[in-house]
Amino acid sequence: MAEDGGSSVLEQPEITTIETSRLQLKTLQMSDLDAVMPIISSKEVMQFTTQGPVANRQQAERWLSARALGPDVFNFAIRQRSGDLAGTEIIGILGSFHWPEIGYLIHQDHAGRGYATEALQALIPAYFKRVPSPIDGGPGFDHVDGYTLADNIASQRILQKCGFTLVERRPVDFDGNPGMMASQELTIFRLARPGKTLDRYGQAVDVGTEEHDAPLKLPIQ
Repeated sequence: MAEDGGSSVLEQPEITTIETSRLQLKTLQMSDLDAVMPIISSKEVMQFTTQGPVANRQQAERWLSARALGPDVFNFAIRQRSGDLAGTEIIGILGSFHWPEIGYLIHQDHAGRGYATEALQALIPAYFKRVPSPIDGGPGFDHVDGYTLADNIASQRILQKCGFTLVERRPVDFDGNPGMMASQELTIFRLARPGKTLDRYGQAVDVGTEEHDAPLKLPIQ
């Protein structure tokens, strides 16, 4: 983090590239703004997010800066590959800007082709390499969470294909997305770091306790 006259400026993290058989995942950057606009301004793509689609470029810049700048963000632009070359079009976004939660968005023109599953499977090892394991109560996580709405079956299937287990159900607050009901049920899926288990977190679905009655804000997407 750089400082100028006492004010802090969030920096672009180190550029990381991950490749799969069909995709390139590259660290999300502020220069990607124009390329991600068709995704984050789409009602269809953003319907399951708390804030809904962005309405203008200023909102898009705020959305992107929260995911592209800072020491702990770990988000990627998804592009298709052809041989050794990656295209210029960004077809999706995935990653984490609030550990240990991850999320993903795929443009509707590229949905249903297995891209989200392929990208998430490639991201998980990189996530656990980037996020430290907690030692002696220090910061870090030995798990990663994926949050979806209860009726977002397609997203749940992606998480299950990647080895996630449903561990909890909680209410979620959608005040920021006028296209959604104010409160809905959220499902939380979890995956343990290799060599670790979910025993310490519990695997039974929690359908609500006094501790978890307050609605959540979706931390992903």
